[in-house]
Amino acid sequence: MKSYSNDRPSTFVDQHNGHIQYNHGVHTETRPAEPGAESTGEQFVYDTTDVVAPLTYDRTVAAVIADKYSIEEELALTGKYNDVLLELSTNENDVEDYKAYRREVAAIKSMVRADFQQAGISID
Repeated sequence: MKSYSNDRPSTFVDQHNGHIQYNHGVHTETRPAEPGAESTGEQFVYDTTDVVAPLTYDRTVAAVIADKYSIEEELALTGKYNDVLLELSTNENDVEDYKAYRREVAAIKSMVRADFQQAGISID
C-alpha cells in the first residue's frame, strides 16, 4: 500500500498486535499544490507491507511478494513457463513474463536484505 508522510518513516514498526509494518521504497516527492496555492514542499512516499511476527527475512520477502502477486498469479506465471519448457506451449511471452517476475523477486530479496542489514537485524 502506498503511504505518505511529512517525516521519514522507520523501516520496521511494531504494531503491538503480532504484526510489524515494513516501510520500504522510501523516496521524496514534491507535494502537489492545492488549486491557487504554491507547492507545499516535499513529502516521503513509500510502500507499506504487513509482516506477521516474528520478523524474519523469509517472512518479510514472502509478505512483499504477496503484496505484489496473488498466489493465482504466481502459479499461472510458473505454470505457463513450465508449459514452454515442456514444449506444451510455444508462447515466448510466457517466458519473458516469468523472467520479469523472477527479476522482481530478486530485487525484492535484495531490498529486504539491505533493509535488514541497515536496521541491524540478523538474516538467519
